[in-house]
Amino acid sequence: MTKIVCRRTCLCLTIVSCLTLSLFPGCSWDWKLGFDLDRNKAEEEIFNLGDTPKPALEPGSIWTENYQQAMRDAKLSGKYVIADFTGSDWCRWCVRLEKEVFETAEFQAWSADHAILLKVDFPRKTPQPVRVKLQNKRLAEQYANQIKGYPTILVLDPEGNVVARTGYVKGGPVAWLDELESQLIVSLDERQGAAEVPGATEGPGATERR
Repeated sequence: MTKIVCRRTCLCLTIVSCLTLSLFPGCSWDWKLGFDLDRNKAEEEIFNLGDTPKPALEPGSIWTENYQQAMRDAKLSGKYVIADFTGSDWCRWCVRLEKEVFETAEFQAWSADHAILLKVDFPRKTPQPVRVKLQNKRLAEQYANQIKGYPTILVLDPEGNVVARTGYVKGGPVAWLDELESQLIVSLDERQGAAEVPGATEGPGATERR
């Protein structure tokens, strides 16, 4: 009796699997995990659906969570993009950087003239729109060799090349901006030096060290 039941169960599972593959070609059957959508395809479809949902930033925020929009704004304005890779609800150094630097009048006045601000957040509890999650996952992969921990602040040119990198700096907005500007000067000197080398590629980020 037990053998008959097992055979019937296996037959039913086989039939269900075949029907599933014929009706839903995007699905696959795993005997341990059940239905498993093709993750990459599903992510691509979600990512390409319409405009980015409104991010969970406060109204009037000077930051954006839309990478593509930040790049467009940078190209139009000729400014750098300050990309803040952060864990806003669990990383204490990220929270300190936010309060000690980014929320200050000094930083906001500087950024209005010099930068487009992009928040790339990886919260553990705070909900995010699905498309923002997928975008941030891709950005973390794209810049993986630059991100050693949180917070990591990447300065990007309008093409998305890294021209400087920093993180938490003790001393408030003045110390943080001094550190950032010193790195930009070094980066500029390196690019100018590369432009003088025969065959070197000119343009922002051409000599960025990986």
